[in-house]
Amino acid sequence: MIRSQQAVPSAPGAQDSALAAQDSFDSFDSFDALMEITSRPGVVFVEGRGSWLRDQDGKDYLDFVQGWAVNCLGHCPEPITKAIAAQAARLLNCSPSFYSEPMIHLANLIARHSGLHRTFFANSGAEAIEGAIKLARKWGQRYRGGAYEIITMDHGFHGRTLAAMSASGKPQWEHLFEPKVPGFPKVQLNHIAQVERAITANTAAVMLERSRSRERPVCSSRPTRSCETCAR
Repeated sequence: MIRSQQAVPSAPGAQDSALAAQDSFDSFDSFDALMEITSRPGVVFVEGRGSWLRDQDGKDYLDFVQGWAVNCLGHCPEPITKAIAAQAARLLNCSPSFYSEPMIHLANLIARHSGLHRTFFANSGAEAIEGAIKLARKWGQRYRGGAYEIITMDHGFHGRTLAAMSASGKPQWEHLFEPKVPGFPKVQLNHIAQVERAITANTAAVMLERSRSRERPVCSSRPTRSCETCAR
């Protein structure tokens, strides 16, 4: 829980963008226009560098999340911001009906260094899981007599789309958004005998994510009683 006035180094034009963000934020009286999906503190972040975030009042926070299980590269790393700016000036996106240069280049890099033959690009982890589910079921239809079940693990987490939640093994999700997508029998993680017993003629695949993470909130340099993290 550290505060430093120099924690977030200013980038060129950062002061102007921060002032613009302040003016934009001040034009609203509340957060009601945004659907509430989780409990958030009343802080609006306008800038980030490395491990640090800065809010609309210029207060700095040491961020222990930095991407929410997506990456740990820090906020606004220069190589990434430069690459995004350069590509945006050439081509942002084209229809998936066409090839693009970065798409082919990245797919070849992944194939070369991973040993995997082909890549399916997606916008999120949940979308990637949905793609994996579809591929497994397509394989089951073609080569295993219509098999569609995918064995997953208790307490697993695969995303928040309906099929990904159905595949996940979080107990608190068991009765949410019923009826869920069928076809995801659950077994205990690291219990090979349970996996073997769960395999039937309907089994198309076994799915688990080897790297599992837990979301952690950002912690301010000035802990208060209202901060759940600091109160623990």
